[in-house]
Amino acid sequence: MMSDEDVFCGRSKDLTLLEDKWHSGQFELGLLYGARRVGKTTLVNKFLEGKDSLYFQSKEASELENRRGLSRMLNKRLGMPLDYVYPAWDELFEAVLKLAAGKRFAFVIDEYPYLSKSTRKGVASYLQDFIDNKAKSSGLFLLLMGSNVSFMENEVNNKKSPLYRRRTFTYRLRPMPFSEALLFLKGFDDRQKFDCLSFFGFAPYYLALLNPKRSFQDNLKSLLFSQGSTLLDAPDIILSNGTRDKRIYNTVLLSIARGKRTPTEIALDMEIQTNELSKYLKVLCDEEIIEKRTMFNSSRKVVYAITDTVLEFFYQHLSDDVERIRIGFGDVVFQEKKDAVRDFICHHFEDVCLHYMEERSLNGTLPAPYYPIQNLVIENSELGRSVEIDGVSQYKDSLLVIECKYTAAKRGLKDYYDMKEDVSIKMFSQIKRKDYYLFSKSGFDKKLLNVEDKDLHLIGMQEMLSS
Repeated sequence: MMSDEDVFCGRSKDLTLLEDKWHSGQFELGLLYGARRVGKTTLVNKFLEGKDSLYFQSKEASELENRRGLSRMLNKRLGMPLDYVYPAWDELFEAVLKLAAGKRFAFVIDEYPYLSKSTRKGVASYLQDFIDNKAKSSGLFLLLMGSNVSFMENEVNNKKSPLYRRRTFTYRLRPMPFSEALLFLKGFDDRQKFDCLSFFGFAPYYLALLNPKRSFQDNLKSLLFSQGSTLLDAPDIILSNGTRDKRIYNTVLLSIARGKRTPTEIALDMEIQTNELSKYLKVLCDEEIIEKRTMFNSSRKVVYAITDTVLEFFYQHLSDDVERIRIGFGDVVFQEKKDAVRDFICHHFEDVCLHYMEERSLNGTLPAPYYPIQNLVIENSELGRSVEIDGVSQYKDSLLVIECKYTAAKRGLKDYYDMKEDVSIKMFSQIKRKDYYLFSKSGFDKKLLNVEDKDLHLIGMQEMLSS
């Protein structure tokens, strides 16, 4: 686990955006949102260091409780009786301006959706009036944060929202880029860095829990296979109070973890109607616990996947063993699951490679600005076999083709020839240029290394870690 001074890593671009808005000197209303565990609170706390500010954490409680909480914070700063509760939101917001008193001042409302839903009239209406009549001419920096992505995007994009024309910037915080995630993993050897990323993903919450003085295996035992394991409560940590019926949501996630990917498959597995399932899928998508995925060149086929790798492993392999671990059989369960852990890492090495390629594309270090990068699966192709490609993306008349393997064997000429054959099918016949990226944990044999093809790129672990 990282020391206190090292808890914050990376996020340089995100901090720069916030700092630029801070130094504008004008009134700013920003919306910052993203999934739980993605690091919103840590980012904003870092941004607020050394700034005059008030940070309010909304609760999933009544309007009165939220007014009481914010009133207490303001009263403490303004020297008023702590038990005084402002009777209305407009008075609360005016009190915030007293703190600003003509200077640059940040007012942050975290989990803004909780606050909005607790207010009958909707707190956005009060904010609209406050902004138009008081705050717009001030130096207030107002930041609204939330984990309910759908709700926050509705505040941004819905023309009927009172905040639609008043926000000055919006920002969706994504998982850590590959290069910045590595900052959490100093002290691990190269292979274990990839094990960590393949298993724990790119959420700062998980990466900050890893102790580089321990091996990947010992970290995993400590975090998931011990009596006091932090992540044994992963579903409770990740599923918000908005997903109140935990039994139903657990069942949906168990079904997806079992390989049921389409709404029809999930509904049949749960023995419910598809139209009944849709509301649960929507909530889980809104919270970014699951996501819709479409295959390359096939928007009609939609599948669902669990976005959080730790949660995915929990529902695939641990949900029936939690009590055994909690009473002291963690070592036994770990031995039982060792092969499952290895298979899970091998499977998700592909995600690590694609994440690496997405960052390179955004940084302009690929031959073209490829995005998005998607899987391609064709069950019956004209090749007389199925075609499965780990990553495909098209930009104008250029095609990106990615294959990834986390095996002990070096990759050889057959892998290269198979890639070329996979994209020889009719759907790619008009593509003039193809960029091939072949990833390997264990390197490449001499024959493949000697291939003369300027469009072939062989990427090993060392290159990924040094780029």
